[in-house]
Amino acid sequence: MRRNKTGARWLVYRFWADPRGEITPELWRTALDMQRFWNRLVALREDVAFNSETLPQDAETILTQFWNLLTGGNADCKRWRKELKEEWGLNWEARDAVFDRFVTCCEQAAKNRRGWPKFQHRLERVAIPHRFKNGGVSPEALFTRVGRRAWRFGLEPVPQWTYQGKSRNHTNARLTKGFFGLSKQAKIEFVTVLHRAFPSQGIVKGVTWLGELHPVKSWQWAIAITLESASSPPARPTLPACGLDLGWRAMGDYIRIGMLYDSDGNVDGPDYGRHVGKRETLLNLQAAASPSRGCNGAGLAACQDAPRGIGAVASQPRKGWDRARSAGPAPFMARGERSLAR
Repeated sequence: MRRNKTGARWLVYRFWADPRGEITPELWRTALDMQRFWNRLVALREDVAFNSETLPQDAETILTQFWNLLTGGNADCKRWRKELKEEWGLNWEARDAVFDRFVTCCEQAAKNRRGWPKFQHRLERVAIPHRFKNGGVSPEALFTRVGRRAWRFGLEPVPQWTYQGKSRNHTNARLTKGFFGLSKQAKIEFVTVLHRAFPSQGIVKGVTWLGELHPVKSWQWAIAITLESASSPPARPTLPACGLDLGWRAMGDYIRIGMLYDSDGNVDGPDYGRHVGKRETLLNLQAAASPSRGCNGAGLAACQDAPRGIGAVASQPRKGWDRARSAGPAPFMARGERSLAR
């Protein structure tokens, strides 16, 4: 089942996995063969880099020929890649995954986004992929059914009611069993918790068995299921917002008491004492802040009588600020008066 990639999203669902019993030797053999194939590709690139440094007059030609071998579309390049991949006895999924990862790393290194690929001498990570043909399968095809003969991957179905709540009964019911096939003769049986439901309209592109060697907990395992979803992420509603930044600052002939911003990009600076001398403004503020005057003293009256005082700013809305001032500046000014009274 194929889908047009225009506007599609790629989702990766990663679930913890606990193998039942011993890990089959075929897993380690496949992982080591993938590592040796990677080291072979790294050795080829280092030989090319050495030749280009030794023969600087032919460096551009050597690098161009090597890159054509990796990505070229002519028959000779394709035959060289096919013979190189078949040397290691890997299935098409594993060898293509290693080769594609190597090419991607080289592309990023050429753009100075990361370092060049290096040798891997210790087996510390495992990533064995399964890719589904014909563009992928539906999420329902991952769950095993009676009479279904599948060896690549399978999960026992989880009831849909388990995702309709967050209680302990719901989360415990998401525990299920599954298997990951390395071949028709060898597979890994595991238990996992499907903590998220798969989208019904998604297409499963592949499944990967992941492993990482922890220095204390030994090997930690997981499964990664890659889906393609045609639905776009839900749009979050945007509500009008307003922000207030308080701060006293002398601005020439007045004192700015804060800055007011809204989500439409409007900016305003409520001020006190414009058209009043700086010395007179400071004296009025000191009188208003005097503990002996109180909240209803003459000091506040002097502040309110200023031409560009607190009351004047609240009573003279500017263009574009009618909505914001109805909720913002008035309470702010009241708080300013109370702070002055203290």
